[in-house]
Amino acid sequence: MGEKERYARHLILEEIGEPGQEKLKRAKVLVVGAGGLGSPVLLYLTAAGIGRIGILDNDIVSESNLQRQILYDTQCLGALKVEVAARKLQALNPYTTIVPYAQRLTSENTFIIAEYDLVIDATDNLPSRYLIDEACVRYGKPFVYGSRFPFLITREVLLTVTFTNTMMLSLSFSNHKASSAHYRESSVRSRLMKPSSLSWEARILFPANYC
Repeated sequence: MGEKERYARHLILEEIGEPGQEKLKRAKVLVVGAGGLGSPVLLYLTAAGIGRIGILDNDIVSESNLQRQILYDTQCLGALKVEVAARKLQALNPYTTIVPYAQRLTSENTFIIAEYDLVIDATDNLPSRYLIDEACVRYGKPFVYGSRFPFLITREVLLTVTFTNTMMLSLSFSNHKASSAHYRESSVRSRLMKPSSLSWEARILFPANYC
């Protein structure tokens, strides 16, 4: 029984089966951020049978987290998120190895990324995203990110250019006020001239009254 019973619904799927489940078991995934985005990601990765999951976050559980950060409950208030998450995730799936890092990602500890096959950015802030991106390029690791960006309140207009090799660049124009619900989005695709010949996509967010 054991793992075969636990992953029975995966094993009957033609797209996964035993070979796919074995790949999941060998996979190592680092999740940066254990809050509103990281909580469901961590739960599903653990339930799916990822072999090794790293959690990098230095925050503690506060009451305002409980409305959306579903890994935590009232008894967890004041505790480190990574410690609570590791305990709950290990209870959910004892066949998965959970590695907590009670740290904030900085340029000094991005070497942690080198130990994993895939990085998931669940921080939802641009400085961290660029730091993760730079490290993933350095170590040759793919990374995935999610965002609540449409609800972000900012006084800046951001221009973000994402290159296909995952290098990212951001420019900001701080003279224009913007409210949280009044953005228009424009996407532009083009191709750089040789020698680099890299495709790029510019995502420009303007307040509705900008033009």
